[in-house]
Amino acid sequence: MDRTIIDWLDSSENMYGRNIYLKDREGSISFEEHNQLAKAIGSFVAGKCNKGDAVIVLSGRHRYTPSCFHGVARAGCVYVPLDSSMPAKRLNQIIKIVDSKLLIVDDDSLDLLKSLEYAGEVVHYENICKTAAATIKLATFEKYLPLKPFNANPAIKGSVTNATNPMHPPTCP
Repeated sequence: MDRTIIDWLDSSENMYGRNIYLKDREGSISFEEHNQLAKAIGSFVAGKCNKGDAVIVLSGRHRYTPSCFHGVARAGCVYVPLDSSMPAKRLNQIIKIVDSKLLIVDDDSLDLLKSLEYAGEVVHYENICKTAAATIKLATFEKYLPLKPFNANPAIKGSVTNATNPMHPPTCP
């Protein structure tokens, strides 16, 4: 069977819809919400990167992390998962080798960014969630409305993008 992860995501959304896909201490995400968020992230990444580019995902372990991975895959890019519990020296070695122009980060990893030698573009995954909330109107994302800009720490290397761009709605296949 020649099925891809994209095929699996789409069929899982159709089969299981509002059933819980993942749960963490903060809440849960359904199969539908997961796939819609992956589409939004994929669309955002596709607008920033070329097919086959590496995209770093620096994230803790929570229910939205797989959506980031699957979104990067939807864009035709390669995701490089970095665990925020790894030592900064090791993370810097990986970042240097990967040479990614986009890094997706979560709240748990923001302080760690200060010690990383990364000069590319940084985007907080919640800002992509905000774009998805404005576009797909799923209940899970309503907590991110109204849209608020992400305030970057000036000590962080690279630019932090506010992904709330209405000209780039989630259209990834």
